[in-house]
Amino acid sequence: MKLTFLMDNNVKWGLEKMVAQHGFSVFIEEAGKRILFDTGYTGIFLENAKALGVDLTDLDYVVLSHSHNDHTGGLPALMALLKEAPRNFAGPGEAARTVKKPVLVYHPDAAKRHRDAEGDFGMPVTEEELAEVFTIHKTREPFWLTENLCYLGEIPRTHAFENVPTFGERLEGDTWVTEDFIDDSALAYRGPEGAVVISGCGHSGICNISSYALAVTGEEKLFDIVGGLHTLNEKDNKFRGTLDFVAGFKPKKLHPCHCTAFCCRSAFRQIAEVEELGAGSVLEFA
Repeated sequence: MKLTFLMDNNVKWGLEKMVAQHGFSVFIEEAGKRILFDTGYTGIFLENAKALGVDLTDLDYVVLSHSHNDHTGGLPALMALLKEAPRNFAGPGEAARTVKKPVLVYHPDAAKRHRDAEGDFGMPVTEEELAEVFTIHKTREPFWLTENLCYLGEIPRTHAFENVPTFGERLEGDTWVTEDFIDDSALAYRGPEGAVVISGCGHSGICNISSYALAVTGEEKLFDIVGGLHTLNEKDNKFRGTLDFVAGFKPKKLHPCHCTAFCCRSAFRQIAEVEELGAGSVLEFA
């Protein structure tokens, strides 16, 4: 499995053509499938993809970790790219191919309206608009993208110490209810050395996510956690519990980014090798 990071809050050092923005997007290649996980806050991730030579007109899946616009805000730009791409085209030395209609995977609640005091912060497009470009697959259950890569669906909240925070509201029918991030999910990869968790933001709690990833994949070892972990204070009970939980699995490496505070990234070095990520970073797993 190969991960190419198209958007993060930071840029990998030395890549002058990359642009950073608060948000998250990663292009995944696994078992012949081409998967885009999240789209960042705006269409800037497309410019980063172009600079890296990543073709996003030939996707099998687009997967959304959750509704928030720093993960879904680039959808309109991606949709425009797919609509405008030639139906049949060929690069130098390539046979002509037809642009696919990617499968868009997300939790059913991700498409609902989400707001706070400053306004809506959910998906910037409707499901009707999405259906023009994608084949929509909404699911609360795990969904296998390849034999070894799974979208986890709805995450059980099993670790009380994570105390999933709430802010904002979600529209349920005609009623606004307190946001509980029930749509927040992640990916899990079943590798030869254990499970790799790929988290967009980790609102559900990275320990809840990791426990469920192990249960779904049938793995006992947690090899790596990659992405946004939503840990913001290394001194609070949530992070201390997270540190103890992850330490118990003795992961080979950790790759926190996006919404993981620097103090928490630094603290993770107590239990594993921590590698920096940013737009332009590439990770490969056997």
